[in-house]
Amino acid sequence: MGVHVGYTHWGLHMTFDHGALYHHIHRRDYQAMLHQLTHTAPGVQIHLGTPVRAVQPDPAVVGGPSVTLASGEVLYTDLVVGVERQEHVAEARHRAQ
Repeated sequence: MGVHVGYTHWGLHMTFDHGALYHHIHRRDYQAMLHQLTHTAPGVQIHLGTPVRAVQPDPAVVGGPSVTLASGEVLYTDLVVGVERQEHVAEARHRAQ
């Protein structure tokens, strides 16, 4: 899919220390993957131009990870992608549980 551009010795250490592989991906490729998924994966909700008041990332907290919007609405989700624009507005993209 991509071109090998370098090597990072973290691979095995990341798996051992964090239980997951380490992958380095270019921002543009990552954005393209997320864009495709938001249009093809079931249950995806996109909230553009939505100010975020708080993010609670801990899955051990009752209800799991959540995002509280400026309106007070709380979104419970398994994935949040926040984007800060020049206007300092965070956008929350999430897949509803």
